[in-house]
Amino acid sequence: MNKLLEAYNLTWLNHEETEYLNRLVMSKEIKIVIENLPIKKSPQPDYFIGEFYQTFKEELMPILPKLFQTN
Repeated sequence: MNKLLEAYNLTWLNHEETEYLNRLVMSKEIKIVIENLPIKKSPQPDYFIGEFYQTFKEELMPILPKLFQTN
């Protein structure tokens, strides 16, 4: 794996960037993403189209933050 990564000369994240990516996902952020999903396209891997998330946003909001917080 190290050889593969070295071949692409990738940059490493600093501590601040790592902390930002590991922070809790807020419900507000999830709502914004749902509202901006294309209606007839799927964000995969679940294959539900944006219209599904927008239609059932209120029902999904108690579930989705918990899903994103699991390790």
